[in-house]
Amino acid sequence: MRSSHYTRRNNNKGVMLIAIVSLVSLIIFFFTMSDVDRSPPSIALKYNEIYVGKNKHIKIKLKDNAHIKNYKITITDGNDEIVLAEEENVLEKKIILNVKFPKVDLFFKKDNAILLVEAKDSSLWNFFMGNKTTREIPLIFDDTLPEIRIISKSKSIRMGGSGVVVFSLKEDNIEDLYINLGGGLKFYPIKFHKDNNYVSLMVWDVKVNNISPTIVAIDKAGNEAIVPIIMNKKFSSYKKSKIKLSNNFLNKKITNLYRNLDLKPEESDKIEKFININEKQRKLNSTLILANATKIKENMINSFSLNSFTPLRRYATVGSFGVFREFSYRKLKVSESYHLGIDIASIRNDNIKTSNSGEVVFTDEVGIYGKSIILYHQLGIYSLYSHLSELFAYKGNKVQKGDIIAKTGQTGLAMGDHLHFSIIIQGVFARPNEWLSQEWIDNNIIAILDNAKYLIDQN
Repeated sequence: MRSSHYTRRNNNKGVMLIAIVSLVSLIIFFFTMSDVDRSPPSIALKYNEIYVGKNKHIKIKLKDNAHIKNYKITITDGNDEIVLAEEENVLEKKIILNVKFPKVDLFFKKDNAILLVEAKDSSLWNFFMGNKTTREIPLIFDDTLPEIRIISKSKSIRMGGSGVVVFSLKEDNIEDLYINLGGGLKFYPIKFHKDNNYVSLMVWDVKVNNISPTIVAIDKAGNEAIVPIIMNKKFSSYKKSKIKLSNNFLNKKITNLYRNLDLKPEESDKIEKFININEKQRKLNSTLILANATKIKENMINSFSLNSFTPLRRYATVGSFGVFREFSYRKLKVSESYHLGIDIASIRNDNIKTSNSGEVVFTDEVGIYGKSIILYHQLGIYSLYSHLSELFAYKGNKVQKGDIIAKTGQTGLAMGDHLHFSIIIQGVFARPNEWLSQEWIDNNIIAILDNAKYLIDQN
């Protein structure tokens, strides 16, 4: 009897031990299996508070290590609830939602409104209930349009040329503000003279056939105001130049430049090499140039002055701005390009002097442009000097009027010693001839700003 009792006790202990080991194994398995994710879903929203207007949209990103199972997005005032988006059994790791706010009725208490975002994952954690994240964001309702008033502006703008506008803006919660010319041309204003007043230069890109200038102001609630800038548009017919490519030019200049730029494939024939340089490399080089001539460095200006640009003391113009060049070989057209500056020539290796103070923002060898310098002046105005033989100023240097910054040369795709000179405004090549004339600068830029300043002070 004692032996039987002892055996039963040992059996019970064995069963208990097996049960404990099984339970521990199950717990370990449960905690280590991939579906047991203890991290809740993340809700990415860039706002701590949201302004809501007539056409307000927001982007919400939901993400989870396992899978998003359910989500619900609502706005509520504590009593009423409006569902903006809801879905169950989604089973996606990442969800991007573009949510539009609806018009609420008169009984909705806007002062108490919040956006409620709820997301739940498919994890087995929390007794198979999964993880849940909730985020609440206050809502501020605003359906008032920004108020724009033009103070002073250019009377006219020429195709390829520049203009200026000064305006006031009444809006405390501005989200975006720009001058839209159409054709992808946007220019960003800075504050002028006193708060709530703005100024911006603009350029009618020579490659854009027509423009419709407007001031666009969008507040944080999505309310958009658009005011036209009425100017006389002067259409210009820029020259077309037909250039015959010679074997000497292709075999020497193009082959050497192709090699210097380390372009591939080396076995390309001379026409393929020229097309690569004139089109692909030109585009890459221009993109690099413009990337360094886009930003406005000031947040506000109180006044503006600028001397006409005269980079060489005596020169002859050998290449005009805006010329559309067609290149042919043995009577067949092989390539084309725009000339977005002027070419001026003097004596070989002539000194290049600054006409205005500024900051050197770029110095480098840039493909077809050769050795180049970019100076920043003010109000988004940059000057570009290319095909240089020597540089005397470098990135970060401050230069003053009359400083020698470089010497002319024939680096890059230059067929003789000369200076390629460009004016760039907020990343757009502008007609430099205007900026070579002090009379034009005084009458079309400085007088507009002086008049605006006077009107602001009188107000």
